[in-house]
Amino acid sequence: MKRTKEDLIRYRMNRSAETLRTARMLLEIQDWYGAANRLYYGAFYIVTALMTQDDVRVKSHAGVKHMLDFHFVKTGRLPL
Repeated sequence: MKRTKEDLIRYRMNRSAETLRTARMLLEIQDWYGAANRLYYGAFYIVTALMTQDDVRVKSHAGVKHMLDFHFVKTGRLPL
């Protein structure tokens, strides 16, 4: 079965939501490092979903940060 762009976006959005739920659990037990890690990845997954929606290709975490700034922050589509 061939996966669509929408499937990939949905997968990444779900992965982000699951990761953020895990972060909340880690915060409850005061695992600050674990929570920070899960928060980072929750944001990473949702940003990669946004990139996929707009057909922005990235290959690394640094690329995700750069392209977020270039395509969304500097253009005003995503305010600071």
